[in-house]
Amino acid sequence: MRAFVLAPVERRKILIGKNIVLTLIALVFSAALLFVNEIAFGDLTPGILLFVSLSFLVFAVTMALTGNWFSIRFPKRMKFGKRTNISGVPGLLIFPLLIAMAMPPLVAVGVGILRRVY
Repeated sequence: MRAFVLAPVERRKILIGKNIVLTLIALVFSAALLFVNEIAFGDLTPGILLFVSLSFLVFAVTMALTGNWFSIRFPKRMKFGKRTNISGVPGLLIFPLLIAMAMPPLVAVGVGILRRVY
């Protein structure tokens, strides 16, 4: 993505394409988790569908915003011909970002489990 951000193409077009792909990835993850939940627990209800829809929206928006911010704020030229790891500020911030994106669904699941137990 960094190579594309520094290319002579409008950033807006690149970021729109990246956001579309990230939204599709979020949709696939949400659908896969819904499928696994249905197989494991067999309790597909309208409430669960609403939860999955809202989790999808939170995940897709968070991924789009943070991805755009990283791409614009920390552009870095790719070294073609070499496989490089993520380094610098984006590499450092990726772990807190993943934890922050996972928190809303995890808290909601925790509340659901506590509600069933008590």
